[in-house]
Amino acid sequence: MKILSWRDGTCVYACDAETKREAIERAVRDAVNLSEADLSEANLSWANLRWANLSEADLSGANLRGANLREANLSGAKYVDKPLLAIHQLSGIGSERRATVSIVLPDEILIQCGCFHGTMEKFEQRIESVHADNERHLREYRAATMCLKIWADLAR
Repeated sequence: MKILSWRDGTCVYACDAETKREAIERAVRDAVNLSEADLSEANLSWANLRWANLSEADLSGANLRGANLREANLSGAKYVDKPLLAIHQLSGIGSERRATVSIVLPDEILIQCGCFHGTMEKFEQRIESVHADNERHLREYRAATMCLKIWADLAR
């Protein structure tokens, strides 16, 4: 499996791995510099990316739910051709106790939660309709979205 640069298509890292996620985790373990790596559409859910150098990497469409991004370098990383300002994650809320990930861009907040992928506004509409009959889950999600919005404001 090869990890290529989004900028010029050169090989950033190559190894014998079955999935892009496995190759990325190996690269992180080997302290490979993944700056400018094309990680778009990669399934990185629950991947250990701690200490990864993902500066200027393309994470467009990547599944980041549950990914360990503590101390990862995301400076200059992009998501859907926009600068990625921050990634925040909350776990254990709602009926399924899933991880909810917010991807903070200059002009919007994108949310990944379960099978939902979309804007913060669409996520808020969804939780109001899905959990209208469950006050506990509704309150948990409302609190989570408030927290994620505050963190997004701090990242901007």
